[in-house]
Amino acid sequence: MVELDDVRVTFPDRGANRGVSGRGRRGRVVAVDGVSLSVARGECVGIVGESGCGKSTLVRTIVGLQKADSGRVLIEGQPLGAHDDRARKRRIQLVFQDPYSALNPAMKVGSVLGELLAVHRLVPRSRIRPRCGELLDAVGLSADYLDAYPQALSGGQRQRVSIARALALEPEILLADEVVSALDVSIQADILNLLIRLRRELELTVLFISHDLAVVRQLCERVLVMHQGKVVERGSVERVFSDPHDAYTRTLLASIPRLAFAAESPE
Repeated sequence: MVELDDVRVTFPDRGANRGVSGRGRRGRVVAVDGVSLSVARGECVGIVGESGCGKSTLVRTIVGLQKADSGRVLIEGQPLGAHDDRARKRRIQLVFQDPYSALNPAMKVGSVLGELLAVHRLVPRSRIRPRCGELLDAVGLSADYLDAYPQALSGGQRQRVSIARALALEPEILLADEVVSALDVSIQADILNLLIRLRRELELTVLFISHDLAVVRQLCERVLVMHQGKVVERGSVERVFSDPHDAYTRTLLASIPRLAFAAESPE
């Protein structure tokens, strides 16, 4: 479903006058450095690494919000370019990290969802509001929230609305960028269980971005570890967590005692 071939993304180095960045030539910072990966239909692949490793830039490049300097991004073997039709573009949707800034505070939830349905002509106009109610039901919210403004919702409810907005376009590929990191721990499990259920029911292909290794272990089958813009390790979740090959991966695992213990446990 998704394939990246030697993708490289750089940004201007605002501190270039003070010297050369450690991750690029003078005047440029390398955010993504020659990353290749493939995600099969129905698979859930995690990308992990510390803040600033390039994982969010990578996912924004996949969805087309960031242009790659070089390399290719393919969806089912075809590049997803600026001149693609709406039907192709809506096949891949992104859920952002911060549910507080992802929604327009001046628009009610019903308007946020209904606008997408109207613009893409996914349902007849008479079916827009009922369909918005169905989308909220899919993410565990009642239709009563259609008339609510985002600021009246909790963080978990806003993230559910953000997921409903992504699902409104009936995507086949869902990119989840740190979707639980801005939420309270008590709410994170609810959102993760929601993603697991939606993936199963809708047969979604998921690329899950996180710095939380415990979350990735729960949700994904495969994992890629990024460090300074490069993929330093990849493999099945069980292999990487139980037998990490790269020193950086071992450092990540060692920094979280409960995961290090779980990897050593015979159970």
